[in-house]
Amino acid sequence: MEGIATTTTNETTVRLAVGISLVSLFLSGWSFISSIDEDGFERSVEQRLACLELPGPNDCGLDGR
Repeated sequence: MEGIATTTTNETTVRLAVGISLVSLFLSGWSFISSIDEDGFERSVEQRLACLELPGPNDCGLDGR
């Protein structure tokens, strides 16, 4: 009986490790894909900050240029 319980425990442990690894791989891929467009986002933030530094009244919101 102990051999069957050990085999079941080992299978459960392996399945859990594989499941956690797959979730980790998926989240890493998602993080990588979402970071591809960060340069464009940083540029738009820098442009809006530069707009706010201009003297006089300005509209530097998302809809302003």
